[in-house]
Amino acid sequence: MLRFSRWIVLCLVVLLITGCAYGALLPANPTPTPQPTRVRTKPTPVPLTEAAAQLAQANNTFGFDLLAELYAEKPEENLFFSPLSLALALHMVYNGASAEIQDEAAAVLHLPAPSVDDLNEANRVLQGNLRGAEEIELLIANSIWLNSLIGAGLFDDFAERMDQGYDAEVAELDFADPEAVNVINGWVDEQTKGEIDKVLQETDPNIALYLLNAIYFKGDWQEQFDPQMTREEPFTLADGTQKNFPLMHQSESFPYYRGENFALAALPYGEEGRMQMVVLLPDEGTSLDTLLADLNPESWQQWVTGLQQGQLFVALPRFGAEYTNEEMLKTLERLGLPTVGYTGVSKSTSSIGQVIHKAIVKVNEEGTVAAAVSVGAMPTSAPPEFVVNRPFFLTIQDSETGAILFMGAIYDPEPLDE
Repeated sequence: MLRFSRWIVLCLVVLLITGCAYGALLPANPTPTPQPTRVRTKPTPVPLTEAAAQLAQANNTFGFDLLAELYAEKPEENLFFSPLSLALALHMVYNGASAEIQDEAAAVLHLPAPSVDDLNEANRVLQGNLRGAEEIELLIANSIWLNSLIGAGLFDDFAERMDQGYDAEVAELDFADPEAVNVINGWVDEQTKGEIDKVLQETDPNIALYLLNAIYFKGDWQEQFDPQMTREEPFTLADGTQKNFPLMHQSESFPYYRGENFALAALPYGEEGRMQMVVLLPDEGTSLDTLLADLNPESWQQWVTGLQQGQLFVALPRFGAEYTNEEMLKTLERLGLPTVGYTGVSKSTSSIGQVIHKAIVKVNEEGTVAAAVSVGAMPTSAPPEFVVNRPFFLTIQDSETGAILFMGAIYDPEPLDE
């Protein structure tokens, strides 16, 4: 079997109903049968436009803003999230923002599009281009779940934009029915291929709707690790203590950049290598905190652009990490995102009540003989070493659009379940 790196992320945005009693006066409707989940096949890539590429960079900038805030909240704890997932969910909500708050929200999201229609078209192209990437499996799914107890559906123009720009599925459920939560969690389970089977404990009958975005990624390494080369080695934590942890090893040609007090390496997926994991490793004696304090989209782009192909000895943890943040809305508020004024979604909504973000990452390998042959093609001179045995920062990103799908700081990697 091929060894692989599998990344899964899910973002959930919840809109609360307004304070009026409009919905409470309506009789409870029986739970309608939700629309069936669409069968998704590998689409043909949508040609990239300049507007979509600009939007990808805007999402990256938003992601680095969010990284700084989340790190400040809980420094030296594992952090892993998807700026793309969060941006897509918030762009959908942005479609319902009143004119009074659009400029304020657009500034937080770094939106380059001059109009909602332009934003939605850029999102349609960006998602279509990413979904069509060869040699990896990437699922991007959006859905909106309406509370039939409230009784007010989406405004027609909002529903049309959600369908055309985001391919969003829409369904009604009775949120007072105990089975409603199982229906929504079932959608999540299907879209993440069983990796995330639950995000909600219950459905609140006082909530007008749930808006979800899910992203699932799976990729096979371009240059695969030989499992016989995996061995336990010391991993130094931020406080200086060490723990034994499995590191995968290989010597091969990889994109590499040497900076001041750090090194950067890219590990591509698939033969073409369009998608890649980029790892930022501080030098020994330099803390990851120091690098994160100065990290921004401009410096990151400069370093990634400076990657040069060369022979490299890589040691990478075989690890997993899980991140859940049910208070993401507070972080977004600190960035300046307005939470009220979203009156263009439906008659029963005006505010964002909660943002939940859950992400899971697994990096592992199952070897093949071919991988050992690849490892064996080593030069006689010793290549530079890139040994990830201390806290590190990583992204998984697309070289064609420039979009960063995921980013995170790993201080204490967790072992994978066998």
